[in-house]
Amino acid sequence: MPKNVDVAYKDYVIYPMALFVDTEKKWQPLAIITRETDEGLTLPRSQSFPQLPIRFDSEESALDYALQFGRSLIDGKHQGLTI
Repeated sequence: MPKNVDVAYKDYVIYPMALFVDTEKKWQPLAIITRETDEGLTLPRSQSFPQLPIRFDSEESALDYALQFGRSLIDGKHQGLTI
């Protein structure tokens, strides 16, 4: 997956990201999930998942994991999505 690509999924947009953890020489996946609201608000609602538990040797693997994790949250396979 290319860097800085947001992915529309159902009624949400997933922003997969990865940070390099220099002390471990690994990539840390992160995800932000955004949902447009029909409540008259001018801004969409977002929720971040900044410290996903697995670290990866490559940035691409971390980005792929963040995207899959976001999809599983939206599908209800993991708990934690509250927006």
